Amino acid sequence: MTAKRKGVAEGLNAFSFVELLVVIAIIAVLAGVLLPVLAKGKTAAWRAKCISNHRQLALTWSLYTGDNEGRVAQNGYAPDRGSTAKPLWVQGYYNIAVSKTDSTNTDLLLNPRFAQFAPYLQDVRVYHCPADKSKNVRSVGMDWGLGFRKETGLRNPETTLLKVEVIVAPASLFLFGDIDARSICWPFFGTDYLGAFFMLPGAYHGRQTVFSFADGHVRPKEWGDPRTVRPSLKTYEWPNHSYSSDGNRDLVWLRERSANPR
Repeated sequence: MTAKRKGVAEGLNAFSFVELLVVIAIIAVLAGVLLPVLAKGKTAAWRAKCISNHRQLALTWSLYTGDNEGRVAQNGYAPDRGSTAKPLWVQGYYNIAVSKTDSTNTDLLLNPRFAQFAPYLQDVRVYHCPADKSKNVRSVGMDWGLGFRKETGLRNPETTLLKVEVIVAPASLFLFGDIDARSICWPFFGTDYLGAFFMLPGAYHGRQTVFSFADGHVRPKEWGDPRTVRPSLKTYEWPNHSYSSDGNRDLVWLRERSANPR
């Protein structure tokens, strides 16, 4: 090959610096377009899985009541490491100041000696929202107005529903809701304080929290008040279960759909 032809061939096979910059710019533009789309797709997939989990929880709640003469599963306070003397729907005391292991102990969800749901549900993933990045094995809580065991010296719901037959509007009564990982504690989801949250909802899907209801339907709730999704809490701060939020319509929404309407 002559020197002239060799030079032409090398010119055809080589990128100039300007051409390389153009290629990099095109890749950056494509990444900027595609990455948000992929992120939205991932978020939608997590929400769909969370909704599926709640459907299974609502079905399990219904199966339990059907097998127990209409009595709803027991709910309430759970001691550190659980108690076989008084099983609840599930157990677990997620207070790291008291219990170092409950939040990762799957036995409290899957062992029938502790959990009334265990004979019906053996997939621990159902209890955890896929968008919850904490190490807690459970993201959900049951409305604390359902099947609540009263405890002396502790804060209890004003009213509690023990039999499914007294439910007047099942489509308006929530069974389970996702709880903020910084606020989750006992197996229940408390909404007892006027003007304050007892436990904060887990806004794991943007501004949305997934809820299941007594008629079996499941839907995400989009919150309108920024205090609901961005409370003024330090990360991992152990909650005192009294989050003042005067005039918060989201709190009203929760109370109106609880068996304990305080």
